[in-house]
Amino acid sequence: MQLQTLTAYLRHTVETAPDQGIYYVHDNGSIEKQTYDELLREALALACGFMNDGKLPGEKVIIATLTNRQTITSLWGCFLAGLVPTILTTPLSLNDKSQAAEKMLNVYENLDHPIIIISKPFASNGMLPESDFRLFDQLTR
Repeated sequence: MQLQTLTAYLRHTVETAPDQGIYYVHDNGSIEKQTYDELLREALALACGFMNDGKLPGEKVIIATLTNRQTITSLWGCFLAGLVPTILTTPLSLNDKSQAAEKMLNVYENLDHPIIIISKPFASNGMLPESDFRLFDQLTR
C-alpha cells in the first residue's frame, strides 16, 4: 500500500494501531498518552473549527500553544484542513521584548497577518489585533 499524504498515514495508523500513540512528558514529570485515534478525532474537530472560522486551504496559521499535546493536535488539524502551520513559542506578553515576542511579531507580519492559535489569552497590548487570536479550546468545540 502506497500512502501519498501525511494525513493518509495518520488515518492508516489509526486503522492498524488505534491504541498506539504519542506520550507527552509534562513539566511535573507526569506522562500523558494520546492515542492516534484520539489525535485524529481531536485534529478533525480542530479542522472543522478552522473551516467554521472561514479558513481556506493554503491559508497560514501560527501555532503558539502552551502544551505539546495542543501543539501536535493543532499541527495535524492544520494538515487536515489544508492550512500551512508555523509553530512558535508563546511569549508571556508581546511587550516584554523577549526573543519569543519579537519572533511572534516578525512572523505575524511576514505571513501577512494569519490567525494565531493560543492556549489562553495573553497580553498583546494592541501589538496584534485581538481578532487574530483563536483559543485552542474554542476551535475544538
